[in-house]
Amino acid sequence: MTRQGSDGAAYGQRGATEYDRGFLAEVDRHQPQLVRAERYAETWRRGPLEVTLNPLCDWYPPPVKAALQTYRQAVLDGHCPACGAYSRMTEGFWDLEHGETCTSSPEALALMAGAAVLEMFPAGDPDAPPEV
Repeated sequence: MTRQGSDGAAYGQRGATEYDRGFLAEVDRHQPQLVRAERYAETWRRGPLEVTLNPLCDWYPPPVKAALQTYRQAVLDGHCPACGAYSRMTEGFWDLEHGETCTSSPEALALMAGAAVLEMFPAGDPDAPPEV
């Protein structure tokens, strides 16, 4: 995988330490593997990287489900198909910074999910998922 920024320079060449470059190289050598699945969380590992993601639920509204699927793919693959962002390491911190208008960014997902909750539970408990 070639990780390039908007200026065309590889992330490994811009401010990344040797540790950062080695970490990303090790992540790239592995495929995502599901480590643990619980009701509201899935833990995935890709080499030394371990992430916790929300599972896809059948009862999610289609726009939320589609955006969450793209977000999950972006995190697990290291590349967002919606906005083109690549994961990177900066001073030992792994990050995937989505574009401002990306519909699969954590911020966009939070807004969509919040709106969906208001539609699904107008007068009820937003913590209780609907019966499926």
